[in-house]
Amino acid sequence: YSLKTAVIEKENDVADGTTMANSAIVHTGYDPEEGTLKGKLNVRGAQLYPSVCEQLHCHRKEVGAFVAACGEEEEKHLELLADRADKRKIPYRWLTGKQARKQEKNLSDSVTKVIDFYTTSVIYPWEVARACMENAVINGTELYLNQEVVRIDRKDNSFTVHTATNEFETRFVINCAGLGCEKI
Repeated sequence: YSLKTAVIEKENDVADGTTMANSAIVHTGYDPEEGTLKGKLNVRGAQLYPSVCEQLHCHRKEVGAFVAACGEEEEKHLELLADRADKRKIPYRWLTGKQARKQEKNLSDSVTKVIDFYTTSVIYPWEVARACMENAVINGTELYLNQEVVRIDRKDNSFTVHTATNEFETRFVINCAGLGCEKI
């Protein structure tokens, strides 16, 4: 692509904020409500992670995820998750409490039914973020560290992004500020 791109990072390195404290679970997309962008992107992201991790030489491990129910009332919620998984073509299998306890010895005796989302994986979030940034820099992205964005001014067809020490003129802004995104 014929682009000039920049990443403006508040910290002294990428992935030092929310990413570093991430749970590391690559969510398969069964949980978000129907019709949401989050549901769509969870599914697509989970599908892309195997090839992204392979291309960037990042660790990824399929560990599966149990969603457990203790009794009929909670089993109804499992049915809702299974319905979402079916619509989004997310693989899963049903297990009885007994079957699940054979796989997970620490599972409570009160568990009656489990959905096993066996393709759920985990990654090292910091490793993936750093590898993505390294790849972007190799491909021409400019990285500006220690540059907290304090304000963005909109003009007719562009934006001025202000940090404490610099101004950046751009036609497009993608706000990836994690927990701080609402401040900008």
